[in-house]
Amino acid sequence: MAIQDFLILLIRPDFIQIMVLSTLVFMQPLRKQRHWIRRMLLLSMTGLLLNVTMVWIVINKGRLLLPIILHYSVPLVISFLCFKLCCETTASDAVYGLGNALAAFHIAFCAVTVLWGETALKELTNIKIPLFAANWTLQLIILGLSWACFSRRFPTNGTYSVSWRYSLLYCGVIVFITMILNVLIREIWVANELVTYTVCLVYAMFCCIFMLALQSEHQHESELQAAMEAERRLRRQAQEQYELSRESIDIINRKCHDLKHHVSALRLMKDPKERENSLREMERLVMIYDTAAQTGNEVLDTVLTEKGLLCEKNQISWTCMANGALLSFMSPADLYILMGNALDNAIESSQQLEQVERRVVRVSIREEHGAAFIQVENYYDHSITAANGRFETTKDDPVNHGFGLQSIRSIAQRYGGAVDIETEGGRFLLSILIPLPESICSSPKGMAKSP
Repeated sequence: MAIQDFLILLIRPDFIQIMVLSTLVFMQPLRKQRHWIRRMLLLSMTGLLLNVTMVWIVINKGRLLLPIILHYSVPLVISFLCFKLCCETTASDAVYGLGNALAAFHIAFCAVTVLWGETALKELTNIKIPLFAANWTLQLIILGLSWACFSRRFPTNGTYSVSWRYSLLYCGVIVFITMILNVLIREIWVANELVTYTVCLVYAMFCCIFMLALQSEHQHESELQAAMEAERRLRRQAQEQYELSRESIDIINRKCHDLKHHVSALRLMKDPKERENSLREMERLVMIYDTAAQTGNEVLDTVLTEKGLLCEKNQISWTCMANGALLSFMSPADLYILMGNALDNAIESSQQLEQVERRVVRVSIREEHGAAFIQVENYYDHSITAANGRFETTKDDPVNHGFGLQSIRSIAQRYGGAVDIETEGGRFLLSILIPLPESICSSPKGMAKSP
């Protein structure tokens, strides 16, 4: 009989089973790690066996404190680990996802308990298959509605991007509503008052619906604020881009004017050595067109071409090897700001160097271990000051400057990436690592190179 009870616990729609499914619902729109299905199955089976064992002990050995605590805590731990180990999320996002999954679970729990009663659903003897089927069906319908109404609308670029403070506060409120308040109501206040208990369940269910709806609005507001901030930055950069474009046209006009004179002089040259020298000079003049990048990404091409022309104007050696297709999953605004700030800092530092041979900017974008690896390297001779883990601006106006590296780090973290900076031996090396979606990782690449 004990074995039969254990098998019934495995198939019964209990806390761990529905919590795993709820977690899967809110994982669906997030960016996944490699082999996430394998990890999800392993975590789910481990949690299921642990939780069912704890319930079986409580039923057969009495209401022991440790099994009861584990029965309520194991599903929460499994849900957190699923978000953290199966998705490309930060720990704070995993806590936030746990709160969402727990809220959806409690909505389903309240609905089936109000309809069929908690005792009937937990009775192990004389199990009626239609009751189990109806229970599973209703809970799956509720989880499906949770996906349609909430889950698919939450993430931005496959991640939640919430702070630790917000995720802990939100998850704490959900845990209080679904776990602490529910247990207190059930065990202490209204243990034998079915009507009052039902009213409390309906109230808790609507609280969870309200919290999920509130998160949907919060995510929408966050997207709007991010879009407005990106637009403000782009507006500020629009004037700078206009000035740069005008300067670039001036450079091209001067080069074309010089080229016209070289062609005229070439017609009159009879000495082969002079002709060869003139051809070399013409070749140097047309090298400016090599700054036009073709990386497979229109936004990246625009940034690299602009900065390449700026390097040409300031006698900065420019080297670029970039696979722009790797960054196609990034929004145009994020990519423009990320690369624009990185290259502006490198070019500005190079301009301050008196030795022309040290005016070098090297750019590299390639795939490494399933991630886009971006490196921008240059030399510098000014002092670099770091405060609270951030580099201070060298400009005279620290109020309106000094946000370049902060912006780069913020954008990288938004996509689950990281930033590293090396400043040894007068060399500044900025490295950005951003995980790639599976659809892009190891795809055929086009590489843009410039001398």
